[in-house]
Amino acid sequence: MQVYAPDTEAVAVVLSQTSRVKYDFRQEVYPLRDDRHVVIKILKEGGIHEYGNAEINYYTHDNYSKIGDLKAIVHLPDGTQVKVEDSQIFEQKVNDYWSSKRIAFPKIVPGAIIEYQYAVLSRNMFEPVDWFFQRGIPIIYSELTAQIPEWFEYVILTQGIPADNTEKGIQTENIQLSTIARGNTAWEPSKLMSGSYQVKFIHYTFISKDVPALEEECCITTMDDYYGRIRFRLNSFQFPQRPIEPVLNTWPKLAEGLYDITDWGGQFRNKRPGELVLEAAGINPASTSTELETAQKLYDYLNTNFQWNEYYDMGLSKDISTLLKLKSGSSGALNKLMHAALLQAGIPSEPVMVSTREHGKLLELYPFTEQFNHMVVLATLDGKETWIDLGHTYAPLGMLRPNVVNTRGWVVSEDKTEWVNLVPKESKSVYLIKGNIDKEGNLNGELEARFTGYHALNQRTSLSKQKDKFGENLMENTNSSVKLTSIELIDADDVSIPFKLKAKIINQPVATVTPDKIFISAILPQGLDDLPFKLEKRKYPIEMNYPEDISIILDLTVPDGYTIESLPAPVIFITENGGIQVAYNVTQMPGKVNVTLKYIVKQLQFDPAEYSTLREIHNARRQKFTEQIVLSKT
Repeated sequence: MQVYAPDTEAVAVVLSQTSRVKYDFRQEVYPLRDDRHVVIKILKEGGIHEYGNAEINYYTHDNYSKIGDLKAIVHLPDGTQVKVEDSQIFEQKVNDYWSSKRIAFPKIVPGAIIEYQYAVLSRNMFEPVDWFFQRGIPIIYSELTAQIPEWFEYVILTQGIPADNTEKGIQTENIQLSTIARGNTAWEPSKLMSGSYQVKFIHYTFISKDVPALEEECCITTMDDYYGRIRFRLNSFQFPQRPIEPVLNTWPKLAEGLYDITDWGGQFRNKRPGELVLEAAGINPASTSTELETAQKLYDYLNTNFQWNEYYDMGLSKDISTLLKLKSGSSGALNKLMHAALLQAGIPSEPVMVSTREHGKLLELYPFTEQFNHMVVLATLDGKETWIDLGHTYAPLGMLRPNVVNTRGWVVSEDKTEWVNLVPKESKSVYLIKGNIDKEGNLNGELEARFTGYHALNQRTSLSKQKDKFGENLMENTNSSVKLTSIELIDADDVSIPFKLKAKIINQPVATVTPDKIFISAILPQGLDDLPFKLEKRKYPIEMNYPEDISIILDLTVPDGYTIESLPAPVIFITENGGIQVAYNVTQMPGKVNVTLKYIVKQLQFDPAEYSTLREIHNARRQKFTEQIVLSKT
């Protein structure tokens, strides 16, 4: 096979992928085993880059799981087999919780087949199955089987395209056990006396064939939210001669459990942890005039003196006294410091559990903490609700990180729990260029720009990374940079106010010159001319990150000896309900041309049925930006 007929553009195709999940009572440390086998055909050079390496991630915190029986091989087009040696398999620690096995397949060429198998050994009875039937490339055959003892009752969650074939059966086995000292929760091997047991196993089988690729595009949370998928979540368990133990209870019960955790709820129930933060910050709430002033001082102290370790979590580990000594912590840990201090300052404050966009959407029907990976704070400052999210140097008080704005969050309080909408900051950019076009088609003039919200955060982040080169690629013309000089940065360090910039533009080519005409192209912020929607059809929603408003104003003086021959026609594109708006207008005065462009995003969620309209608008916008102002010699 040199191409995959149903999808001739595919760079690779999964020939087969299987998962065999089985519970073994005799294994005391890792009773759950998931044997996986993957076979992928590489079709094009692009497939080598995308699939020439395999990565197996697994949860290693507290020895929760490990990888065993890993084997890999490459089948070359001429029939030669190349075994993957141990030196080509790498172990890498991702963070304090996760590790990965990485396989570097050798000698891969188009037409080769890579094959690997491994076993995931764990004690994860809470979530024993998480299987994707779909990827960014086609899958010819995908099969999941799970053999689970009847003692464990699961909620089976499905998403995306359903499996072609689903079967469920029961088989009874006699199990002989010789050990007796075992754990007594669903996350540990069962507590059973030695002896012989007759156990019913429920056998699940799910098979999908000829699954089409689901190609990734912009404006999403994570593709994991859209691929065909099956997940098991433990609802309850009942060991022999023992009562039923519910696992998925209610949101209030889950909140109660969190407040019983010493390093989390215990830090809020007790006064001392919050007092320690206030003392470390040198803040006496009685000496501040407003709640906002107290919160701002706390926020500034923590953001300046504590380092985010780049891990997201809910802040369940490490108590506050330990965090104060370390001067660093996870996202949830830093926000835990803020919440505890606000409580002791007498300021209304609540922790809110969230899931970052790359972590995926939340399932509000199913109360389990594993779907969250971050904690933020919702405080009421002088009567106004204010979001607080520490750890991002360039985010002001009141702004959630861009990747945290993922629709909804769960408020965890001892007296109430509720779901709230996560509200992103509106973001604006304004670019004003005033200058002269000379007879060689060069622009000389000045730029003034002003950024607020996430646009300001992005520019300040870019400044921290580029330093002396910042601004060189801020503006572009027909895909080439318009170089800025004498750049003046205004309020770059004060994240609470807009970020402004002034610069000069000297002899930058922005036009094409012929003997009797000058063709002037649009000058745009870099990337605004990119086409975000490239798929012919899209089967999953469009989810913008935050509302934004971008304005570009060009005030250009034409060279002596030239008149304006033609201007692009003004145009306005507006989606239904005004969710996205694009406006382009060009006017003329004696010796001058004024160009105004606006791009506004108000609506953040669009259904797949609206995709063609969005694509048409962005295509038309891009086409409009390529139209030129034509000057002719008098």
